[in-house]
Amino acid sequence: MPVPTTNVTFSSIQTEFGGANPVNMSEYYRGGARVPAGTATSGTDGTAISTSGLIRVGMFRGTSQTPANTPNNSYEVWYQRFGVSFATATFATNGVVTATGQGTQTVDSTPDWYTPVTTSIGNGYWIRFVETSASGNGAQVSGDALNTWHQLNISRSRTASTGSAAEAYYTYSYQISTSSSGTPVVASGSISLGALNSQF
Repeated sequence: MPVPTTNVTFSSIQTEFGGANPVNMSEYYRGGARVPAGTATSGTDGTAISTSGLIRVGMFRGTSQTPANTPNNSYEVWYQRFGVSFATATFATNGVVTATGQGTQTVDSTPDWYTPVTTSIGNGYWIRFVETSASGNGAQVSGDALNTWHQLNISRSRTASTGSAAEAYYTYSYQISTSSSGTPVVASGSISLGALNSQF
């Protein structure tokens, strides 16, 4: 359960984030070994947990080991047109997911990856894409490298294009973590990208 919002003690911080006695506050810098970089700012103290230097017990009021605002979602993005068509899913650094493409949009389910939308929240998160299926002889894909953790301090995306094919259909799993090592994973889901060349 989260650190209390009143009567915060060293032991309550230790209970939430781990550690051993005697408590050493230098273990609890945000982005360090115990406190994820994406840990929310204390709603009571109004100050983010320090990443270095001065650190106060009040910074931990109401905070939690696992941020609660990274939902597990599935995304479907489909576009079709006469000629080359493409579909892109983009994870923005403010928590928004957008669907873009060339042609007529037929399916689009893009809920935010972080709620509420928060400027630069991605600075404390990393994302990894893993391809789970592919189809379309001559189809093309692009975007951020697969099987690699990418910091969400900039937008991250995957794109499927028909190229010389009649259609392109690719599916991915994704994971979102509060560290570059991928531990812990705080959200996951799937992405379906489809593009149809209607002239075939």
